[in-house]
Amino acid sequence: MAIFAAVPVVMTSFQVVKGFRRFTSSTVTEGLRFVFPGSTKPSRLTTMDTRVSASNEDFVHRIVQRFPATVVEVIGPLGPANAGRLFGMLLRCLADCPDGLIVDLTAADVDSDLALAIFPSVARRGAVWPAVPMSLCAPESELADRLRRVVHRMRIFPSRAAALAAPRAQSTAGRLDLNLAASPAAPGRARALAARACRDWSLPRLAAHAQVLTSELVANAVRHGAAPITLSLVLRRPYLHIVVRDGSVEPPRRLDSPQAQTRPQSPPQMRPPARERRATPPLTHGAGIPLLDAVSSSWGYLVDNAGKVVWAMLLIGGQR
Repeated sequence: MAIFAAVPVVMTSFQVVKGFRRFTSSTVTEGLRFVFPGSTKPSRLTTMDTRVSASNEDFVHRIVQRFPATVVEVIGPLGPANAGRLFGMLLRCLADCPDGLIVDLTAADVDSDLALAIFPSVARRGAVWPAVPMSLCAPESELADRLRRVVHRMRIFPSRAAALAAPRAQSTAGRLDLNLAASPAAPGRARALAARACRDWSLPRLAAHAQVLTSELVANAVRHGAAPITLSLVLRRPYLHIVVRDGSVEPPRRLDSPQAQTRPQSPPQMRPPARERRATPPLTHGAGIPLLDAVSSSWGYLVDNAGKVVWAMLLIGGQR
């Protein structure tokens, strides 16, 4: 019996269910709310809209480059009334696992420091997963001075070219993407892609676990999600990232415990010894969340009004 189940959701959230720190952000139809670790009081902005390009009168935000680093250009007035839409779009960009996320504010007119607060919020989530650095572009001006006061530790570049030229601590060593139909054949195609990735990227010890995780995530997207379904395998050391998108806004949960997904999970260093983790798991479906807990180094999900992303990571360890 499947452990994943589709349940109604009224909030949009980013959660790390197992591993690292746990972040939750949520939106309701009236507005965007952020909830930070150690805080129970959300701050409210506006309704999230995560379309690739969106405009409201003179305000436009659009993706002008996806890979290797994603560049989002913001044009026109950016304020509390539309910052939530940009926030959602940036979270979706992070889920693509680019080498970096760059927001170009050269043509933006920011009328409130409250709107600038979305940038450190997105950066914190990107640092948790998928460990993608975020930077901003703004020419030397009053806006650049305000950004330095608000965002603190984020890098601010005078131009998009300077941001793209800056060295990054990590880069993507391999990437495979696959569009899948919601059919019984989808898990098998997912396993085949995982096997190919581990073979091509010289990760033989991860092959069994990668195949099990991809098969399980895709099987549950077929059973409980909605089209379109996309699988991405991304090698960014020290982890292999497995990302499955589908068109359903209903998050994964256990059938046996409605509250289980909100309980703190063991950090990565508490995972079972290597000799236990190397045992080949059975290639079956329906194990769901317990399987993710047992096999992955960390996993979580992102839900917004465009659908959901469920991701898992496998630690590469000492392999080169």
